[in-house]
This record gives sequence, C-alpha cells and structure tokens, in this order.
Amino acid sequence: MQFDFLLPLTMFAISSASLLLFLRYEKRLEDLSSGQKLRVRDAVLVVVVMGVMVAAMVVMPERLMQIVFLFSASSILFLLTYLIVPKIPLAVLPSILFVALYFLYWNLLFLDLFAALIVISAILYIGRLFTWKTTLAFAVLLTAMDIIHVFGTKQMAAVAEKTVGLGLPVMIIVPSFPTTGFIALGLGDLLLSGLFATQTAQRNGKRYGLICCAFIAAALMIGELIILNTPYTFLPATVFVTLGWLVTLGLMQLSKTDTKERVDAEK
Repeated sequence: MQFDFLLPLTMFAISSASLLLFLRYEKRLEDLSSGQKLRVRDAVLVVVVMGVMVAAMVVMPERLMQIVFLFSASSILFLLTYLIVPKIPLAVLPSILFVALYFLYWNLLFLDLFAALIVISAILYIGRLFTWKTTLAFAVLLTAMDIIHVFGTKQMAAVAEKTVGLGLPVMIIVPSFPTTGFIALGLGDLLLSGLFATQTAQRNGKRYGLICCAFIAAALMIGELIILNTPYTFLPATVFVTLGWLVTLGLMQLSKTDTKERVDAEK
C-alpha cells in the first residue's frame, strides 16, 4: 500500500501558521475589517463567484489569466506584509519580488513559498469576516461546488492542469514521501482548512484550533490513500478537509459532555 506523509504535514504547517498569526494579529484584523461580518447570503455569493471563476478559467486566454492572477496575488501579498509591517514602502517589496521571480527565476520552491504566503494572507483577512454560522454555510456550499466541478463538469482538473502549466502558485506541489512522485493540493482546500482552524479557535481556544489542523491533516492522508491506491487520480479535497473538522467538532462535544458530567458528579 502506498501512502504519503509530506502533503498532510505541509497542510498542517500552513494551517497552524495561519491560526497562530490570526490569533496574534486578531485585534488589528478586527480594526481593518471595521467589525463587519459576512452573512449567509454573502457566503453563498462567494461560493457562486468561485464556481463561475473555475468555469471561466477553463476558457480564459493564458496571458489574461497570468495578468489577473499576478495582480490579485501581488495585492494579497501586499496586505499580508502591511498587516505585519504597516509601512507601505516595505509592504510593496514582497509583491515586487514575487513578480520579478515569476518572470526571471521561477521554480517549484518559489511556487510553493508564494502559494503558502498567498493562502495565509487570505485566511487572515477573511477569517475575521466569518461567523460560525457563515462558516457552516460556506463549507457545505464549497464542498458541494468542489464535488460538482471534480466529478461532474471535470473543470477543476482542467483548471489545475492549465495553471500548473503556467507556473501560477494556485496550489502547493510537494514530492510524496515515502512514495515517489509529486502530489498537489489547491489553495481553496488550504483556505477552508485555515478558516475551520481560526473559527474553532475563536469558539473553543487555540488548543482546539491546533487539534482541528491535525485532524484535517489526518483526513487528507485518508484521501491520499485513495488517490495513491485506486484508479482515482483527482478527488475533491474539501470533502476530507470538512471530515477532519467534523471529527474535531465531535471531540469538542465529547469533551463538553465529559466536563458537564464531572461537574454534576461533584455536586
């Protein structure tokens, strides 16, 4: 049986880093968002837009795709840097470096590095906008959209192949270990993982946020077992990300029940 440890560990590292940065800069993020929160209908709209974008990218000219993504990614990198170092002259440097490296000296290491930075920035800024209720709605709809585009329209695989061919950092690509070859994970899956972790931590504390990251990574490993040992080569990873979160919710509920029983017994 073939299996892989490196991609789940990479997901755990990125999700955990996002969580710790979110907790560290939570007050500043709250100020930047002016306390605004997304409603359920806003979450629905976000998923619809994401689904339409996937379909549009299939037919979008490659040069236009590069321009749109490089502009968007540069803006996101600027926001991440500005959050940590709120000085505009310094905040623009990572964006300039990203574009320069992309055209002059691009490789898999830089692709993974900037993909990680982009998704961490996205998690930090949208994590503050979500509530527990909108996270539930977003997760259900995003998972459904992912399943449709993977098994139904098959456009997710087509977009992945196209963006990888252009070298755009829209996914993390790492060598599988101990098996040979490479395996990839889209930024949308990492975004959902980070969102689950930040929401769990806000509701139940940092410990459960990190536990959530660990369970999601373990669930991803299950998905990889299917990919590496069956004819399936492309699966909707959001299914396994959501599964890991549901296990975390179950653990939290058991912990609350156990605590309540101990308190009642002491009385």
